[in-house]
Amino acid sequence: MTLSEKRANHGDHIDRISDLPCNVIDGILERLNIQELVSTSLLSRKWRYMWNSVPQLQFCEDFFCRFEDLNDPGPEISRIITEILLLHNGPIYRFILDIPLFSNILITTEILNKWVLFLSRRGIKDLALVNYATFFNQMPSHVFSCQELTHFWFSGFNVSVPPNFRGLKKLLVLQLDHNTYEFGALESLISGCPLLEELSIELFGDMKSICLKKAKNLTDLLLTVNQESVSGLIKSLPEIQRLAMESYRNKSRDEEEPDQPEELECTSCCLSRLQTVIISTGTIFKNAMSLAQFILANSSSLTTLTFKIYLGYEKSDATLLSSISRDLSMMQRASLKA
Repeated sequence: MTLSEKRANHGDHIDRISDLPCNVIDGILERLNIQELVSTSLLSRKWRYMWNSVPQLQFCEDFFCRFEDLNDPGPEISRIITEILLLHNGPIYRFILDIPLFSNILITTEILNKWVLFLSRRGIKDLALVNYATFFNQMPSHVFSCQELTHFWFSGFNVSVPPNFRGLKKLLVLQLDHNTYEFGALESLISGCPLLEELSIELFGDMKSICLKKAKNLTDLLLTVNQESVSGLIKSLPEIQRLAMESYRNKSRDEEEPDQPEELECTSCCLSRLQTVIISTGTIFKNAMSLAQFILANSSSLTTLTFKIYLGYEKSDATLLSSISRDLSMMQRASLKA
């Protein structure tokens, strides 16, 4: 064998991946799911501890589905996630726990609270706690210790805010859905986030309004409600630029929709920056039409208003849609671009 052949043969065994720049390796590791990430420790001695410095951990459906054959997977899942957290060495800026719908996975509030406390000490900035398995467990109180949070997605819990809540001063994006709320908890939470720019929230049950007066920097708002009334949902949003409102309540066969839609009141300048609006509604839509009329009349910067109504497939629906389209086109506009 010639010298060149020996060099070529030796080159076949070079660990080229390990010699990549650190930022490239980090980028690869951050794109792996949690099973693949931890499995990299088996590649070689050099890779054994690389995974435990990756600044983001995601536990999603592909992780939880591995335990679907267990009668009670909660304790085993809790043990594994706890072990991964304890082995992790370095900051954790992003953590996602997304427990899938219709699963029998129960993570106790005590365990969840310990995880969140651990994350608060690792500089967590982007936190998602999505609990579609056991709705309306008490929220982990240590969430309010995560003072570096900029993004927070919270779903499937009963939300309460402690009396000594100091706010989440750096929070920019807040998503709340499928939650229940203690009295005053929602307003207290939002008012404690002075830099909040994006808010997505679902209001169900008897909760028909929310005061956003202290959300002075809010530019993006998505509201989902399950009743036809939207009174009080828009109170004072001086910086709002994009608004989406969804109400999919449908009229029962014998139900009559009120003849008089609700009247909306607001200061003339409160929607002066609003540019894009999407209104989605079910077969009870008169109040949604009233909202569209109000927005068109008071939004001087508006460029686009999209009105979506979800009807059935009756022939009469075409006539109704034509009538709605005509009414919308005749509404007074404050913006020449709308």
